[in-house]
Amino acid sequence: MLLGNRRNQQGHEIVPYDMSDEGVACLARELHDSGVSDSTLSQHMDWRLFGLSCEHVHERLDKLREERGQLIQRAGSVVSITWRVKSMEELIDVLAR
Repeated sequence: MLLGNRRNQQGHEIVPYDMSDEGVACLARELHDSGVSDSTLSQHMDWRLFGLSCEHVHERLDKLREERGQLIQRAGSVVSITWRVKSMEELIDVLAR
């Protein structure tokens, strides 16, 4: 869970980062295009760079729905993602609307 703003030892403000919906959609598409399976996509280490756990990734992808190019379906540990767009270029077109 993200914390509020803090200050480091030098007194500089540290602002928590919240990845945009567009960023989540693009990273999911990039991982898919690089051969990461639907079942392991949310476990990929790249999500940790943005402070997202496996469960947070599932929640964020659930919120995106088909309007952002994909639909995630889960049943226990089985995950299936239906990709409405066929490429990163198509996804960017969808996100730009």
